[in-house]
Amino acid sequence: DLVRSRGLGDVYKRQTQNLSFLRLEPKVVTCLDLIHVVYPKRMFETLRGRLLYSGLKKASSIIAISEATKKDLIRIYNIPEDRIFVVYPGVNHDIFRARDNSNEVYAKYKLEESSRYVMHLSSEVPTKNTGLLIKAFHRLKKDSRFADVKLLKIGRAQYEVDRRKTLKLIENLGMQRECMFVDNVSDLDLSKLYNIAELFVFPSLYEGFGLPPLEAMACGTPVVTSNVSSLPEVVGDAGIKVDPHDVHALSEAMYKVLSDEELRKNMVKKGLERAKQFSWERTATETLQVYAKTLEL
Repeated sequence: DLVRSRGLGDVYKRQTQNLSFLRLEPKVVTCLDLIHVVYPKRMFETLRGRLLYSGLKKASSIIAISEATKKDLIRIYNIPEDRIFVVYPGVNHDIFRARDNSNEVYAKYKLEESSRYVMHLSSEVPTKNTGLLIKAFHRLKKDSRFADVKLLKIGRAQYEVDRRKTLKLIENLGMQRECMFVDNVSDLDLSKLYNIAELFVFPSLYEGFGLPPLEAMACGTPVVTSNVSSLPEVVGDAGIKVDPHDVHALSEAMYKVLSDEELRKNMVKKGLERAKQFSWERTATETLQVYAKTLEL
């Protein structure tokens, strides 16, 4: 998702079509995640995953984008720890930042200015756990104090079957008027949407890193996310972390943030400070250091 969602699709396609670089020595391989092994979904993706990861054991050095991915590499492929280097991705602070006024996105995306928004961004594949979020949001909406709160889902579904399941669940729960969808947005508009949201919720089951929570924090939006995979590394103590299988816990976390203004202010402050620790400049510097060490320069 990190590759697909940040405009690197052409690079991804070329590398999957031409893997001759795996024969080069020495070589550095960057591993975003092992989702095709940890959560295999379709046969094609399983086979593609085997192909993509076939060069990992032969790599001189591996850059993992989180400690969680590093642990997966050790556990699944038994790769020596001293060959794996963690380099976190960054966030573009020129785009993803707190803004004084983002109101133009209300009209642009047909959103109600009188509503409060709980925002979620995902491709709706099962590991993104969108269904559990919708169920938790349904529990929240039973409280009349949240009558003005709507769920704002950002991002096109990767597979149409997953969107159909999402819409069917919403229909079964009678939540058609409570859930809004915006499929395609620029990074600038995404930043503005983060800014108008009262809360960002990301209950993913597995992430190599988890860029959306970082973007949300950089925009001054409180974050509720999962307590598994790499997500605790991303949010630190700035976000609320819950069991991604527990509907009640997720609903309670949303309730706390939306009903406690002091808690929200504290989370905003901590989130902004946390996001400052991640930058693409730092990513580039640490990546260069791995290449230099591998080449013994």
